[in-house]
Amino acid sequence: MSKPTSYTKDQLYGATKGVKRTYINKATKNEADARISKVQAYKLIAHKLKLSSDRSLWKNNDSEYLSTWYDKLIKDIDDILLNNQSIISSNSKDTLDTNQKSNYLEIISALEKRVENLTIENFELRQKLLTK
Repeated sequence: MSKPTSYTKDQLYGATKGVKRTYINKATKNEADARISKVQAYKLIAHKLKLSSDRSLWKNNDSEYLSTWYDKLIKDIDDILLNNQSIISSNSKDTLDTNQKSNYLEIISALEKRVENLTIENFELRQKLLTK
């Protein structure tokens, strides 16, 4: 039989809900660190439960609950990230109308001219500085 835990089931459920909420929100916002490893998740839960180490989470009666909780978390995060990717790809397939294309082309050509003028100006100023 396992050693009794220093936390209640309600505290464990609260800690796992908090971690899940954090990472679901990160996935919804499409943040780069939305995925979490099992070790990271257990360390966060242990910290929320004020445990000195996450080792006890791996070896007590709650390990089965935590394992299934983690699997569901990863599945939910993957679903959200996949959904975000499909939304992004469908938005990128939208075609620009001809006015938008011509406006973008005008802006690009104006910026290219400006860069060219600044490059020439920079070169001339360097020449003046070197000749002094």
